Amino acid sequence: MSIFGAEDRQRPMPSPFDDEAQARLFGQPAARNGAGPRPAGRGPAPLAAGPRQTFRVLTRDEVRTLPEPEWLVRGLIPRVGTGQLYGPSNLGKTFVALDLVLSISSAREYWHGYEVRVPEPVPVVYVALEDEGDWKARTEAWDLANPGYDSSLALSAFPEGLVDLSDPAAAADWVAAFAQYRPAVVVVDTQAQASGGAEENSNTEMGRVMSNLRRISNRLQCFVMTVHHTGTTGRRARGASAQIGALDVVISVLPPSNSGSENASSAAQADFVEQPVTGVIAVEKNRRARKSAPTGFRLEPRGDSVWARPVARRDSVAISAAEAAGQRNQIARALVRLQGVAGSVAAIKKEIADHNEELAASTRGFKRALDEMCADGTVRRDEGQGNNGGARFTLADGRDLGGEAAP
Repeated sequence: MSIFGAEDRQRPMPSPFDDEAQARLFGQPAARNGAGPRPAGRGPAPLAAGPRQTFRVLTRDEVRTLPEPEWLVRGLIPRVGTGQLYGPSNLGKTFVALDLVLSISSAREYWHGYEVRVPEPVPVVYVALEDEGDWKARTEAWDLANPGYDSSLALSAFPEGLVDLSDPAAAADWVAAFAQYRPAVVVVDTQAQASGGAEENSNTEMGRVMSNLRRISNRLQCFVMTVHHTGTTGRRARGASAQIGALDVVISVLPPSNSGSENASSAAQADFVEQPVTGVIAVEKNRRARKSAPTGFRLEPRGDSVWARPVARRDSVAISAAEAAGQRNQIARALVRLQGVAGSVAAIKKEIADHNEELAASTRGFKRALDEMCADGTVRRDEGQGNNGGARFTLADGRDLGGEAAP
């Protein structure tokens, strides 16, 4: 059955690109195909001319010269961006988040195998919305477990009144509150407590929360991360799917028997060098770098609380041990050539370079190896006795140098 009448069949069909269509599609007044200006009152009114869209077009050579991403934690936490760390209740996700942010604040060398790219301690802000009562014990537990790392620039924030990141004015309030501290990271624990009355399953309402997190990140030029709960399945972050798409980094903290989602590798107790582990940390999304294999953690008592101690996977131990042993041997050989004493870290590195050796590990790996040698008594560190009032390093006699003997 035809949907056209006889008159319609005799009338030519309008072109999809006639004057009116062009006006609607491209925002320009119809030209009437040479028939002069359109009479007043007929057809759609001309659309107001808006700003023209422009593009910056790069050649392949120009793309190759683009700067590398700036990282707080290489391959995981960008200098500016948003993220989420989620997990079920009572597993330890807050302790994992606290370990991450304090590792950044104290310029610790590594976090779960990722290199921390902060050369010196930096301010961070942890917005604690649930656990003010035992917060002092939690932060002190981390300090007790990590002697020698200065977390004094880490700030804790306890809001007064309702927090509602779905409010369009919220981003300005947060920026005004924290700008003076110039934080490298802002942690929001928990996302649900900070979302006010927003409906978690609404993409529209949670989209406003995600937009405010992005505004805070851009205005403060920092990384903003929420701590969030899992949903009913215990495997995925609770709430609207739009939140995941809006984030740069998503990290899960799940039990070993329930670790990994569709996008993360599974890890069982047997995959780790120590058992039992409390939970498995997996990178579910990483917009700017590839995802690495999951790692583990164990909640261990320190003081009046616990801390999330990293536990290595079996397949990563051989590589890290070889690197550490090689760096320790380099340091030991350099100190032997310096008659057992170096007036500074720079003197040890110069001695290694003068013998045409490359560092067996990264710069941070060098520092970690030297710190470990000082901690186990292989090397003695005397503060204030070295060059320019710095530390002096002395190789102890008769110590096990961890592998190849020094000449």
